[in-house]
Amino acid sequence: MATLRIDPMRLGTILTGRRVVHCGVAAVLLACFIVSVSPAFDEAGDGGGGLTGLLPAEAPAGLDFEAWMVLDGAWAEWSEAAGDEVAAFYEMEDASIEEQREAVDKLKKLMAVMKTALEDSRYRSLFDPLTVLHGRLARRVDLYEAILDTQELTPEDAKASMMAGAADRVERSTAALENEMNRIRGAAAWLTYVRADELKSIGSDPEAGDAAADLAREVYRRLDATGALSQDQQEFLDRPSFNDLKVAVGKYVEATDREISAPDAAAMHDQLSRLIAAIEEHESDNQSTSASEIRSVYGSLGDLALDGGLRLRGVLARHYLNYNFLVVASEDFIGRAIRETRTESRGVNDYVAGASVRGSSTTSMTTAVDLKPSSNGMLFDAVLNGVTRSSTSGSTSQATIYSQGNHTFRAAREVYFDGENFAVTGPGRINVNPQTYHTGARTSYDGGLFAGTARRRAMSTARSRTGQSNAHTRRKITEQVLPEFNQEVIKNFSELSTKVEDEWHKPLRESGLFPDSQSIATTDRYLYINNRVASPSELGGDVRSPTFAPGGGATIHVHESVLNNVFAKVNLAGRAMTEVEVRDELERAFDDFFGVEVDLSPTEEEAAAAAEEGAEGEEGDGEAVDEEEDDATMQFLFAETDPIRFEIGEGTISLILRTGLRREGKDDIPTQVITVPLTYQIDGDKVMIERGSVRVAAMDRSQTDFAQAGVLRKRVQSAFPSRSRDRKLTVENEDGPPLVMYVSKVKALDGWLGIWLD
Repeated sequence: MATLRIDPMRLGTILTGRRVVHCGVAAVLLACFIVSVSPAFDEAGDGGGGLTGLLPAEAPAGLDFEAWMVLDGAWAEWSEAAGDEVAAFYEMEDASIEEQREAVDKLKKLMAVMKTALEDSRYRSLFDPLTVLHGRLARRVDLYEAILDTQELTPEDAKASMMAGAADRVERSTAALENEMNRIRGAAAWLTYVRADELKSIGSDPEAGDAAADLAREVYRRLDATGALSQDQQEFLDRPSFNDLKVAVGKYVEATDREISAPDAAAMHDQLSRLIAAIEEHESDNQSTSASEIRSVYGSLGDLALDGGLRLRGVLARHYLNYNFLVVASEDFIGRAIRETRTESRGVNDYVAGASVRGSSTTSMTTAVDLKPSSNGMLFDAVLNGVTRSSTSGSTSQATIYSQGNHTFRAAREVYFDGENFAVTGPGRINVNPQTYHTGARTSYDGGLFAGTARRRAMSTARSRTGQSNAHTRRKITEQVLPEFNQEVIKNFSELSTKVEDEWHKPLRESGLFPDSQSIATTDRYLYINNRVASPSELGGDVRSPTFAPGGGATIHVHESVLNNVFAKVNLAGRAMTEVEVRDELERAFDDFFGVEVDLSPTEEEAAAAAEEGAEGEEGDGEAVDEEEDDATMQFLFAETDPIRFEIGEGTISLILRTGLRREGKDDIPTQVITVPLTYQIDGDKVMIERGSVRVAAMDRSQTDFAQAGVLRKRVQSAFPSRSRDRKLTVENEDGPPLVMYVSKVKALDGWLGIWLD
């Protein structure tokens, strides 16, 4: 009766983010914005001078005086003072550590003012420029303060800091494990096995010393000694929560045993100089070489800093190695994604309270989810809501009672998803609310003198037995619904685990795009899925701006690093390709990486508009484009490094191509840097994708050839015309009606692209 069907393609849309791209990212992954200003750096000093010799000689692009002038009106005076303050910071010479601290504190006050404004709806019109300026400044100020903190550490301070951090990780891992074990029947004994009660307070007594270390060693041995356990126990102990705890106690032991001595100040200064130079280069041109350099220095900091790089690596993890693909889905949206309504009719042939009951009933059932708070995984009730409407007659030798029933029920069972598998963790539950209404009676006295009295007595007797009747109904619905519901929940979520692996995770692993870090959490209203897609030489995201708040549906947050890391795997580097071949390669990438079929070919109208724009733009380019030239013979000559990159700025997503052009019978045009800015806007039932003015610059600015630039500009404008797409998105469902969504907002800001779906 009560079959619960969860379509894996629909729930996979929410849980894995692969087909979520179909809801907006597929329309957006052709974009970018570039600022090619190389910062100037002072020569490195001899170390030990705080920030001396590490910083650019002047405020970097994006934080220079002109950048602050976007805040006009009532903010004009403040922004001018802020621009002066930032400029003065970078122009410091021979400042003492104390003076550098004071200068950093002044920048922190600027950030505090901007943060206060961002939390105040009265300044909504300034949110975007404030967010960008705050992000650029925060990434640097946090790093500078961490550098000063790291350099001033004593061995004793460093040891205490490392132990506190390691203890905090143990306590958090223990709490997450305890939360999971308490949801699984019979699993609480494992908490005793890992001595969870003691681990939860391992950092509470700084004087515990050897005792705490011995505790961590013992727990590590227990988690590592799987050979003494049965096969089932070993498999259970291989859960991610146990592995997280094992890593945490291992790190605690390492911190306990680590001997801390004074660092090599000169080597540390050299690495910090490399780090800041790489960060400024990355902020300027966002190339893979600077990303790789940042990761390289990140890996070396643990051997140089007294605290094992805890402070510095924490800042880098927050701003450059954070999650870069986020999905926030409301409970209502998830419910719509998996909702299935079914109706079943059946005859009634029963015996209740001494009466033979005959009639019919119709039951309508709808699947739903009920999110529950969890900091480590998705926790929810799989729910089946139903209503049974019946029309019956109950007969005895004295009378027949006619009744209508309107019985509601709610069956639920707790399910947990850890990012890999679903586990049914709780018993099935059902609540039935029977409502029976007696509508009439027929007795053997009908047609006689006492017919009315007999019917009233029969109705009175029936009403007095309503409680008994409702209890019977409650028991019957429970017997019919709950066993089948329990079976279907176990069966469906077991199948869903397999399909998530086969249809989502396996293709992502094969393409090298499986997240190297993932966090899933739920509140009673929202599901949060945070992923970092990055190889060991690539960067992740920055902390997300508060302006990217979730809505009532679902929100997808894509950091520019995702686009760069994904499209670094597209086969373009060093190739000569026609426009059609490039389009085919990009379409293949969408299918391979995201499981989404897209058609990047422009419509006839779009192509005509692009051609007209290109013809108008030829004036002043320095070389007329030969209209007889066969476009099909032209080939893009992509660079060996970074042939395609992305940058997301204030309201603009830009595609950056590094390519030349091969034309039949003419000299090749050498590699140029081509920036294609795109903006997105909702207009009625369309998402308008407007391509801005294409910019072309030589790799070596001193060798700019305006004629060649004009030819490339025309070709690129033809390949990437302005477009419009329906904001209505449909995900088909083999077993029911499709899931229909609408793109309600698209926002590009400070490295992040947000797509809101209703």
